[in-house]
Amino acid sequence: MEQPATGMRPSANLFRQVGADLKLDIRAALPRIQAPTLVIGCTLDALIPVANSRELAAGIAHSRYAELESGHVSRAERPAELAGLVSDFLGEAA
Repeated sequence: MEQPATGMRPSANLFRQVGADLKLDIRAALPRIQAPTLVIGCTLDALIPVANSRELAAGIAHSRYAELESGHVSRAERPAELAGLVSDFLGEAA
């Protein structure tokens, strides 16, 4: 967990990103997404509530939704499960 945490050290860039994240609202664009889409919600994520991921998936026609019991850095916390979800999705989309 040390490696992912280094990217979250306070910096001007991190503060700009957080500011943009708080302002950005892409809901109006979701119906225009045509590509096969996998949305993965992380049930233990303290930064992005899993409800946001569910809303994102609901707004994208024909998307696939999955959840991981993970925090914000699922690629470090649950790498095998994350890879399995992505692999399964890519196999279905092919």
